[in-house]
Amino acid sequence: MKNKKLIFFGVFLSLVFVLFSGCIQQEEDSGISDQSADDDNESSFNLNFVRKLEIADGYYPGIIFTNNQFYASYEVGYNIYLKIYDENFNATGDEYLLADDESADHQMVFGSNSFYLVGSFNLRKFDSELNELKSVRYFDDLFSKYPEQWTEFGGLDDMLFCYADGFIYIGVPIGDTGKESDKKQDLPGDLLIQKYNESLELVSELMLEDVGNVPGSSMMFEDGIWTIVCADKRWDDSSLIAIRYSGEGVFIDKKTISAVADANEEFAMGLIFENDLYYVGYQHIMGDLFQPTEGEIFQHVDVMLKVFDLNWTLLGEIKVTDDDSSSVDTGHMGRPHLALVGNKIYVAYDSVETGEVEIFVKEYELIS
Repeated sequence: MKNKKLIFFGVFLSLVFVLFSGCIQQEEDSGISDQSADDDNESSFNLNFVRKLEIADGYYPGIIFTNNQFYASYEVGYNIYLKIYDENFNATGDEYLLADDESADHQMVFGSNSFYLVGSFNLRKFDSELNELKSVRYFDDLFSKYPEQWTEFGGLDDMLFCYADGFIYIGVPIGDTGKESDKKQDLPGDLLIQKYNESLELVSELMLEDVGNVPGSSMMFEDGIWTIVCADKRWDDSSLIAIRYSGEGVFIDKKTISAVADANEEFAMGLIFENDLYYVGYQHIMGDLFQPTEGEIFQHVDVMLKVFDLNWTLLGEIKVTDDDSSSVDTGHMGRPHLALVGNKIYVAYDSVETGEVEIFVKEYELIS
């Protein structure tokens, strides 16, 4: 009798387990089905090429759309120039010399009906008609605080720059850049952010620690949170990351936004956030740019454009420099900057595809 009871009890437990397992499986299947439905409903973007425009001979491009006009900036020697185009990107014939005393690299933003230009040494303010209103030499203060960062030649390059909530922010890479090292640098660098008011007076400084390969990257300040889009390490074999800090400089989180590890992606100099979408322009590398080995492709770089949702899920991407006709051993297209106008996005970049350094803009239509 005792054995029969044990057998009965064992059968009962087996039935309970089967029923319970079925319930779990049903819930898991429901979850998979819901996920598939979500995937089917997930929006994606096609980036349809519209046209390519040649801006000028030069390098370090910039592009802004405001007041129904495009403003395309570039450099030749120590000079920073700007050309104006109408809303259909037709040249108006207006060209300005904005500065003639910088060394290399510039960034330009628009806010409160004024333009702000940062070069290697100076921060400048222009009115909407591009009349210079004020200039301050910000670099001397930086050099006095961080003399190990620059040689006697001095000058800041690969800076980050943005305008938010009535203030101008300059992002200064701090730490060993790896340029003088005999090996690649995988340690993340810091980012010093200088905050200026619209009178170009220094208000405060903030140090973000262990950010990544910050030279030539992008930053934005939205709802009290800093978002930096940069590479996770220096030179090649790097992947893009989006890293966030509080307004006080406290680390929040970090996410790799490259599709694979060691993606050879860096220099995300183009960043726009609009309607809960991120637009990122960056460089994709072929070969080892730092220490090429014998027979390895050297210094071939392409410009890429990707669109992400609010959670950094990839929605669309395109190779901007798909018409490169130069040798893969010498082709170098880089420093992309972006402008978004309605359902069209414009990518400005410099290129040596013709043998000379030139500035181009490509126009794409966003179709979801």
